[in-house]
Amino acid sequence: MKTTPFIGFDSEQKPTFKKGEKSHGISIIQLANESDCYICQIKQITNIKPILSLLEDDKVIKVGTGLKGDKDELYNQFKIKLRSTIDLEEVFNKLSAKQAIGAKRSASIFLNKNLQKSKRMSRSNWENKELSSGQIKYAAEDATVVYDVLGTIIKQYPFIMKVMPRFFKI
Repeated sequence: MKTTPFIGFDSEQKPTFKKGEKSHGISIIQLANESDCYICQIKQITNIKPILSLLEDDKVIKVGTGLKGDKDELYNQFKIKLRSTIDLEEVFNKLSAKQAIGAKRSASIFLNKNLQKSKRMSRSNWENKELSSGQIKYAAEDATVVYDVLGTIIKQYPFIMKVMPRFFKI
């Protein structure tokens, strides 16, 4: 991965459809920078320690949206703590956003992009041995959009740095 001050991050899980059904755990982890996006099929990788080490590394800043579920599942599944994170939803809340601004809305507002985020795709089987082109597009957009949004708001709205975590310095 190209060196940048932060990376885009997200994860996907095979959904559960029955009340009380146990989580299937994280199926894929998406990581993105300015030029690359990696979709790691966690359940098909023999040694995921390098990925988990990256997620725990407090020198690598991970940006995402709605990261609480990702953090909880990473801890439940792998007993790791996702460190040095910037959750765009929290940033927007500090700026007095009246409602949640997820990846789709932030892409529309800050990038003038219309993401196609279908429920059908979000609820698809992320444990498939081969992901469909739709799944790949969906997963890649989740990580690249948050990367692009943070880069854009830092450049266009420098006051945003006032609400960023202390560890985040550009």
